Amino acid sequence: MLDLDGIVVIGGDDSNTNACLLAESFRYVQLMAEINEIIAHDVIDQGGSWKKKLRSQSCELFEILPKAIREQLLLERDPHGNVLVQIDY
Repeated sequence: MLDLDGIVVIGGDDSNTNACLLAESFRYVQLMAEINEIIAHDVIDQGGSWKKKLRSQSCELFEILPKAIREQLLLERDPHGNVLVQIDY
């Protein structure tokens, strides 16, 4: 696995250059996949024992997220497995 923080694709022509950030961090993708798997097959308990099922780096990443984001990531998913995360500034 590559240890990348993100990837930027730059393209365009002489008059316009576009940049698109595809993923801020691949670690977040891994964290979300692990949380989705836990939610699909287990119970998210208040005591936090479900976190033992995360890889160590995913657990560390989860713990540094703001509390509001952590709570939103554990919400019920839509039929496609998506969860809406809102950041209020």
